[in-house]
Amino acid sequence: MSNGAEFYFYEDRVETRGMDMRLLRRLFSYLAPHKGLIAVALGALVLGTACQLAGPYIIKLVIDRNIMPRAMEGLGGRIGLFLAAQVGAMGFLYLQMFTVSIIGQKVILKIRADMFGRLQRLPVSFFDRTPTGRVMTRLTSDVEALQELISSGLVSTVGSVTVLVGIAAVLLWMDARLAFVTFAVLPALVLFVELLKKFIREANREMRRKLARLNAFLQEHLSGVAVVKAFVQEEKSVREFDARNDEYAAESIRLTNFYSVYFPGVELFASVAIALLLWQGGIRVIAGAVTFGTLVAFLEYAQKFFSPIKDISDKYNILQSALASSERIFQVLDTEVSPEYRQLPPGGKDLPGRTEGPGGESGIPPAQPAIEFR
Repeated sequence: MSNGAEFYFYEDRVETRGMDMRLLRRLFSYLAPHKGLIAVALGALVLGTACQLAGPYIIKLVIDRNIMPRAMEGLGGRIGLFLAAQVGAMGFLYLQMFTVSIIGQKVILKIRADMFGRLQRLPVSFFDRTPTGRVMTRLTSDVEALQELISSGLVSTVGSVTVLVGIAAVLLWMDARLAFVTFAVLPALVLFVELLKKFIREANREMRRKLARLNAFLQEHLSGVAVVKAFVQEEKSVREFDARNDEYAAESIRLTNFYSVYFPGVELFASVAIALLLWQGGIRVIAGAVTFGTLVAFLEYAQKFFSPIKDISDKYNILQSALASSERIFQVLDTEVSPEYRQLPPGGKDLPGRTEGPGGESGIPPAQPAIEFR
């Protein structure tokens, strides 16, 4: 239970600047065996996106062809089409989420099995310098971070990008001028995201490093509680725990502060875009350049346009956490196996072991009677 245990565990201090794409490519290699399920998920994603994009345009048609001219012709059909689009979007969303969940479970099953198998073949020196609590963190917290990325991050991000591209195409088709008004805030938004990007990544990495230290301390001190009590070190143990616990809490608060700036910032840019759209759109409606239904559809699409951006921001945070976890997971998988590790040759089988010594078949001395005090 040395205080220096974390010093020798150099893994947590590895920097990964420029390694994001390499880590992602390695993660994608675990997805390759599930191409069929991925195709189903992506197909459901595209069809669901089409149903989502149909809604605001149907509203535009109802306003321009029924409400404004006070005409009933075709109203029932358009309302039915709108409801069908919403039901279709929900159905395809269910199929997408169910399929992605299956993919995520299969991938995490493989990663966890690979990690445990590798740990069985690592040299004893690895476990001498690596606290058990940190190994458990790799198998639990870090693997769960990857599961969250695969189950709710990757496909959801692809879906958000698909929605963004689809909405951008529809807006440009409906009215290019209003479309560029909607997109006017994007350069500033991208700059804002990039400024916070490195801080969020570093805070995620540091928070998980503090969590690993805390878990290692807990495992060592709880498993060795008899030694702690034997040397009357309870108070010192509590002080050391409080110090590590405070470090982890401080890092968590630091990360929360970045998130607290990130999400309201994206919301602010969305509000500015809506305000610009109301200003320019209102002028064009009054001038007769666009219909009122078109402006309403633009406002609907603008809301849908910035919602995926906020979703991508959230998934970006998941990605950063998963990349920080994958650094440590893949370093365990890349650790050299023990040179003395051997597998049974083909056709070999386990044999019952026994010890031999000078006293006969067993080198273990016979049990002695217990000392009794009468």
